Amino acid sequence: MDQNQQLQALMRLLAAQGGRGGHVEQSYPYYSHVRFQWTPTLVSSTTTWTLQQGSQVQAFNYAQGAVITGAGFPSATIATPLDTNLIKQGETIGGETVKVYGLSFLLDTDADAELTRLTFANVSVRIGLNGDQNIYNFGPLSMMPGGGGLHGIGRSDAVESPLLDRYAMVGALSNGLPGTANYFRLPTPILWKPPGSSDASLTITCKVERTVTFTSVNRTASAPASGSTGTQAYTAPTSTNLGTYTGGWFRLHSVTKSARSSNA
Repeated sequence: MDQNQQLQALMRLLAAQGGRGGHVEQSYPYYSHVRFQWTPTLVSSTTTWTLQQGSQVQAFNYAQGAVITGAGFPSATIATPLDTNLIKQGETIGGETVKVYGLSFLLDTDADAELTRLTFANVSVRIGLNGDQNIYNFGPLSMMPGGGGLHGIGRSDAVESPLLDRYAMVGALSNGLPGTANYFRLPTPILWKPPGSSDASLTITCKVERTVTFTSVNRTASAPASGSTGTQAYTAPTSTNLGTYTGGWFRLHSVTKSARSSNA
């Protein structure tokens, strides 16, 4: 076989592997939901809130239909398209290569504002490929911009309110202006490869680096007396109720690269 015949054979092989040859690139928003669950402990009328050092949650380590306890949710929670678009745990959706050039964290709309503020300051973020063989550390969660979501101040159920108010309003809720182009830009893109390749599994791990605690005090309502305005009642939430957690979605800002379909 001469050189020209070898070249033609190679072109036929490439065409058979990739449909008509070449590849397709698309911007596809991979995302995965996590929750940071605080533990409230009531003694007398005082609730102590704790986020324990060493605890961690993981994104992209589950797929739709799986139990997502490892992402910080209650044990009976099943992942849906609201949580992730992964079909298989840790794997790219269509067997494509994903070129990740940025990362953002979109705050959940039911996140408690005070718990968000404290969580973001004490949780670290890292990406692992092939388990933890290749680690990329991103520092505290507070350094991760939000490419959308909430901004400004928010109601907190975990903090006792002023005497005349039912709810406390807590600021410092923003993790960046909620613009679509606001994300953590990687100096060098990360390649998430198809199954069977090196770097074929990707996981984002959030770890609590310091134990965080604070207290809130329950109170009963009192009617206005002479020269007094009275007070509103306050009872701290318990268990896994609204006001005991914060969380959101990690989004990969990326481009997918796959073989061209034979039908395209």
